[in-house]
Amino acid sequence: MVENLSLENIAKLEETIAPFSAFSSIEFLDITLSSEKLEPRHNYYKLDALIANEIKKLYLKLNSFSQKRFSKMIMCRFFFASLFPQYDKIIMFDVDTLFVDDISESFFIPLETHYFGAVREKDLIAMDRNSAKDLHELRQMRAKTIGVADAFPNLEEAQILFDNYFNAGFLALNLKLWREENLENQLIEFFILKNEKLLFNDQDALCFVCRGRILELPYSYNAHPSFLDTPSFPSIKEARMLHFWGDKPWELLSVIGAKKWHEILIETPFKDAYFNAPFLNHLFESLQNKDKETQEIHAFNKALSFSDKRYSFEFLLPRLSSKLLVGFLLFKVKRKVKRLVKKMLKVFFKI
Repeated sequence: MVENLSLENIAKLEETIAPFSAFSSIEFLDITLSSEKLEPRHNYYKLDALIANEIKKLYLKLNSFSQKRFSKMIMCRFFFASLFPQYDKIIMFDVDTLFVDDISESFFIPLETHYFGAVREKDLIAMDRNSAKDLHELRQMRAKTIGVADAFPNLEEAQILFDNYFNAGFLALNLKLWREENLENQLIEFFILKNEKLLFNDQDALCFVCRGRILELPYSYNAHPSFLDTPSFPSIKEARMLHFWGDKPWELLSVIGAKKWHEILIETPFKDAYFNAPFLNHLFESLQNKDKETQEIHAFNKALSFSDKRYSFEFLLPRLSSKLLVGFLLFKVKRKVKRLVKKMLKVFFKI
């Protein structure tokens, strides 16, 4: 599912999965509400205008904080049964994730009378807070900081949510049951009732409406990297999917899993755009001189720009793989060679 995806990025995604074409394919469903006609493509489809309009209307009911933080894509979770009428069962996952092991087994787990399978949300456990009262207090504190009055849930709702709270970043969905029990309308009705009072919009609605009908999956299918290898959580070696719902590996190099994320990036057609992105320089500049760790990150930027001979690769190696560093350096060298050739040509033609 995409929104206004460029032809360049479509081509890069197709190139990314090309080595696996024997057992996989890629299709695009564009949720953009537009009267503009698309050029015919065998794998690119425009979402039905009625559904696209409904998604937009629901999105506009979100509080201002949520509209700034999330895109319309989060509202699509209510419409899975309509978006994919050809399937009875699908796996959905967020894009801020990294697969580190096989997840195919989750597709074959019998869902029976469950609407979906998901991993229980454990951020409260990680903070040593483990009650509905804790959940309610934390939500009310958050609501005040973002200016939401009378936020969901109240104390009674908090107990229901606490007993049935799951993370929507990885879902094994029983769409056949969604259609049979008209779950789509139930979710929309609940959302319209609560709308701007919801702090975790689609996730809160899914957990509250589907309570008692959610199958708990092992934490390894949707693991927050910072929680792994700590009490009450599995080892990072057991993880199947890392979910970066907090700090992102493309924004902070110290994030657990960032090294692996970059190793995968270097294997894709997106690496050049990433290494050349202006936001990388902005990232290093904004972090400069904040603390010891961020000073090292700034040093990393200097080392890769060849602008300061005092910085070596010794501190880089523990943070990023040698393969990534070599790829990045080659990219930098190519850019410098291109600039040098341009200068030489200018001088030559002036002569």
